[in-house]
Amino acid sequence: MLKLYIQLPPDFSFDECLVFLTRSDREILHRVQNKSLTKAFRIGHETCLTTISVKSDKMMLRFDRDISNEAARLIRSEVSEWFDLSCDLANVYRLMKKDPKLFALTKRFHGLRLIGIPDLFEALAWAVIGQQINLTFAYTLKQRLIDVAGQSLTHDGLSYGLFPDPTTVADLKVDTLRKLQFSTRKAEYLIHIARQIADKKIEKTALQNLSLSQIVERLTAERGIGAWTAHYVAMKCLRKANAFPIGDAGLHQAVFRIYQMKGKPTLKQVEKKSKLWQGCEAYAVFYLWRSLQET
Repeated sequence: MLKLYIQLPPDFSFDECLVFLTRSDREILHRVQNKSLTKAFRIGHETCLTTISVKSDKMMLRFDRDISNEAARLIRSEVSEWFDLSCDLANVYRLMKKDPKLFALTKRFHGLRLIGIPDLFEALAWAVIGQQINLTFAYTLKQRLIDVAGQSLTHDGLSYGLFPDPTTVADLKVDTLRKLQFSTRKAEYLIHIARQIADKKIEKTALQNLSLSQIVERLTAERGIGAWTAHYVAMKCLRKANAFPIGDAGLHQAVFRIYQMKGKPTLKQVEKKSKLWQGCEAYAVFYLWRSLQET
């Protein structure tokens, strides 16, 4: 199979999604060119580059090689999850109406979907990589991890990374990651999480069946996973609508700007504002993050 289509839901803006996906020129997992998006996928032993474009109310997935029908079906499912196509965005917007400042963002970024990270290990690893460092260096570390433990596909002289699977990272040595400028603790955390997932002690389906509080309790029992990481993963991978990384620095910066506050907001101030976001906290955070890309 070389291509297939996805029927798009109402309130979907590919352009808005692409704005978010181009927030860093250091991204190695996908590239945006001429209003199309290309990403490498690995399904079992099959790999391919998939170019995603939109025309009218359909999304087209075009594969760079002939792949099995099952691989194509799974890529389609992953893309749908990546773009949160099952979400009733109209209902999210209704919930956001309680907060006029937040609701105004739905006009500016109408159709923006909460771009996720469908793979649990990638979501956890990316959250851990980004702890206590700036976004630019986080992308550098991700690139180095892919170079040493992942794969890449090349097309027209451009390289597209495939994030390492947990089994491969589980076999790495701490010193290997330290040589890539990972801190000792961060290297230990990544390897530990990889082993837990490889050994099926942490599973996505099992986590999705839990409440948010149970997810946070389960994940924070692991080394290297705090409340922020647990909520981030619940938001980006497990699709919990009420996930809320309240301590996120970007969230606080966005609240400061959007609500025209006189000083940096406190946790209590952010918590107070979030009472109007109940039921759509994850989307509220995502739209506030998106606002930071505006000059």
